[in-house]
Amino acid sequence: MSAPVRRMDRARSAHRAAALLRIAVVAAVLALLLAADGFYMRSTGYGSGSTYNFGLSDAGTIFVAAAIVGAIAVLLLTAWGRESRRTR
Repeated sequence: MSAPVRRMDRARSAHRAAALLRIAVVAAVLALLLAADGFYMRSTGYGSGSTYNFGLSDAGTIFVAAAIVGAIAVLLLTAWGRESRRTR
């Protein structure tokens, strides 16, 4: 009777792994788009004279956001790798 339970656990784990991969890919794409926007803002001089909290310009704030979202994507990819190894 334990075989169907194991099969169900593996199916759930595979579903979780697929969801983690989807979220990680979306986060990675979002990080790339944010970085591209930051480069565009920096190259066109958007808001070049103004600084905000922590002395960052608009482009600097976007770069920080891209780095944070990129770090989240890396963490999600690491979690996906561990979860996918569990389904084997």
